[in-house]
Amino acid sequence: MDISKLTQKNILSIAFILSLLISIYAIWQDELIQTNAYIFLRTAQFFIDQGVSAAQAVYAQPFYPILIGIVSTYTGLSLEYAAYLINSLSFAALTIFFGKIICELTDDRRVLVVGLILLLAYPKLNESYRTYIIRDPGYWAFYLLAVLSFMRFWKYSKLRDALIWGCSITIATLFRHEGVVFLLCCPPLLFLRTDFSIKEKLYRFIEANLFAIAIIIITIIWLAITDQSNFAFTSQFYKVAVWILDVIPDLFNTFQERADRLSDALFYEYPFSYSKDYALAGVITTTLVIFFTEIVSSLTYIYTAFFLHAIVAKTYPRNTGVTVIAGFVVINIAIILVFLSHYIFLTGRYGIALSLLLLIIASFSVVQLYDAWMVKRLNSRKWNLGGILLFAIFLIGALDGFISTSPSKAYIKQAGYWMKDNLPENAKVFTNISVILYYSGNITQNFRKHMVGINNIESILNSSEANTYVAFKIGEDDEKENLWLDTWKGSLPLNEFANNNGDKVVIYATVKNSQSVMGDN
Repeated sequence: MDISKLTQKNILSIAFILSLLISIYAIWQDELIQTNAYIFLRTAQFFIDQGVSAAQAVYAQPFYPILIGIVSTYTGLSLEYAAYLINSLSFAALTIFFGKIICELTDDRRVLVVGLILLLAYPKLNESYRTYIIRDPGYWAFYLLAVLSFMRFWKYSKLRDALIWGCSITIATLFRHEGVVFLLCCPPLLFLRTDFSIKEKLYRFIEANLFAIAIIIITIIWLAITDQSNFAFTSQFYKVAVWILDVIPDLFNTFQERADRLSDALFYEYPFSYSKDYALAGVITTTLVIFFTEIVSSLTYIYTAFFLHAIVAKTYPRNTGVTVIAGFVVINIAIILVFLSHYIFLTGRYGIALSLLLLIIASFSVVQLYDAWMVKRLNSRKWNLGGILLFAIFLIGALDGFISTSPSKAYIKQAGYWMKDNLPENAKVFTNISVILYYSGNITQNFRKHMVGINNIESILNSSEANTYVAFKIGEDDEKENLWLDTWKGSLPLNEFANNNGDKVVIYATVKNSQSVMGDN
């Protein structure tokens, strides 16, 4: 693995370009925005039409949608592609910051190359999130910049790094509120340093908080001279801090309440009643099982194996950079566990911020394993076959992130565009899939009022309300919905769009409108 002719700048530049190309390929291959993308896109549209207050009224954390609106306005891109542009640049920036963190840990360019390969081939990012219109890529990018700048501040004690740390974690917080926890918890880590006096620790602590202090002062002044109706937008940090203070002290009571319900459900009669005392342990164990399962799933099995090998074999460097990563890892774990303990719910992307740091450590393991394989493969059949098998597993996982085998969803977009072109401008659309509202041009403040289920679809179709239509998605395996479709004796569908798998969107008008629309077409 001779990469001596490549500088760190060369390597990072190539990785930046590759990240952009991967995003372009993923977007080109993708056929439909994900379901919750409508939330961000409609908020962006309200920002464009009515300003910040309107956007905030639609969505309580409007920074990402406002960014989409700004990019759309100044580039002429649709809201959808403005969001893709923001996220593609976020992934590319994330790649740069990921690589720079590795550069702070080691001068070995092989580790840098391996780490970037692992990141660019990361199945979870490529398979799921590169085409998702979500705020997480922006959060991940500025979060890694915060890790990088805090690491540099820890090592070099330069005010510039402290200010970049404060700025980056503040911007990360505007994308996702978890950033507040790092803003509050990372500076106190400076007091754990053993090479500084108390006075020096206090001075560094103040420097690390300078940007946050400046933001607080500016916010107070701004609130004093402007309309207080916008206070909610500037008080997101405060809201998260209050939530933390409310939730953490109550965690034990939350666990105890769940244990009581478990006890009542499982241990209510003899002889099971003897096990009631283990209900609390059962709830805690279940929470931990969910945590480890989701984190391993987020990191993927092979990357988890690389990370565990790095820990056991101690292939990572022992320096202050790793100490900073360890601090961020602990804070990440605390955030996830508190959230999970409160909601008993966790999705894969909630673990990505943690997984990115573990992936950095895993990079050192891969280089060490490669070196060992190069030495032993000629004299050991097990090492030779093991290395080939490990590479094959990695390659299959990487390719799985790039190749989609799911049924086409283009029919949903086609249905939305047909409605936009053929229905009246003031048409009221009800649907069971929110993205239809975006593609049909129905940008509404409270979209949940336009969501319809199988239990109330007939009441809407039988209504006499003017300009009212229903676009209902029915999957091939949706037995209840297909039964309704077969037995519906009312108006005929205006149009139907389907894929080769048998999934379809059926478009109806209410009884009052069906004949006139059919006549027009």
